[in-house]
Amino acid sequence: MPIKGLTDQPRLPRLGKVRLGEKVEPQGKPSYPRATPHFVVDKVVQVAFGEKPTELAIAFPTDDPESFASTWYRCYGSTRGKVCQGDGESAARLVDMDAPQGLSPVATRDTQHAEWRDVVCSPEQCPEYGKKQCRPVMCLQFLLPSVEGLGIWQIDTSSVNSIRNVDATIKLVLGTVGRISLIPFTLSLVPKEVTPEGMPKKTVHVLQLNAPYKFEDLFRYAALPPGRALLPPADLEPPDLEEEEEGAPTPHVVEMPDASLQRQKLWQAIRGHIFGGAATVSKDQVVTWLKREADINMVPERLSNEGPPDFIPTSVLTKMLDALAQRQLQLLGDPA
Repeated sequence: MPIKGLTDQPRLPRLGKVRLGEKVEPQGKPSYPRATPHFVVDKVVQVAFGEKPTELAIAFPTDDPESFASTWYRCYGSTRGKVCQGDGESAARLVDMDAPQGLSPVATRDTQHAEWRDVVCSPEQCPEYGKKQCRPVMCLQFLLPSVEGLGIWQIDTSSVNSIRNVDATIKLVLGTVGRISLIPFTLSLVPKEVTPEGMPKKTVHVLQLNAPYKFEDLFRYAALPPGRALLPPADLEPPDLEEEEEGAPTPHVVEMPDASLQRQKLWQAIRGHIFGGAATVSKDQVVTWLKREADINMVPERLSNEGPPDFIPTSVLTKMLDALAQRQLQLLGDPA
């Protein structure tokens, strides 16, 4: 029997990264990344797709875009890794606690006391965004079914056009058939003409997620069992390229180091129905609902935790809170 919350869901390892450029090392000068019109891939991926592929056959391991296509404003430090991430309204920032009161500067290598704090996220007023140290980043995690190895591959992009292209396809498929896991897709790198602010028009290469199907084909895929897997951390390091393009970034949900602000708010609202002064539902009723509606096994004691378990998707937390608001869980009997 599996241990609840420990071995009841697979956690997939990250096998490697697919990159959008290559490192250039000029003699006597610092190295820098240079974009390429093709994916830069490991030897094992070249066996399946060639040395310089522009298309990859992929599939997503879960139905939760927050897991496999996490997208936020992100800021990275030279020694501390990720130090701030937000959604354009609120952010979780690693703050230098020795700074003068009223200021919330990002912690640096010289910071002695640092803490994660919730702060206002406003790109127009953010000094890190102005210095291009903060930018929108999508970390896309996927399977490569025709490549040797069992695990996840990842590609990072700060291209606004790439983020919009991939996000639009994900939302279209999820909105149409209600799932996206284990459906075959083609991830392509295609040319696009853009006009960055203050720069002449140029051609860049952006990501395009294609589902080469008729809708009836998608409905057939949707009838297959969905995938459920825990993915490795997506954003431990910054993307290789700083991609200059036109257009303002689209805001996305902010995530704190262990749980997103959105997930945290949902979780606290759910716990309020259980432990609040006017509690309306029991822990056992919540556990029964999770098993019946989402096929998730959880011991009641986990509801006492301050943060939501990683194995409960955000979509399930949202559905549960809606059910609580409509008093659906209150109609369930406690399990025998």
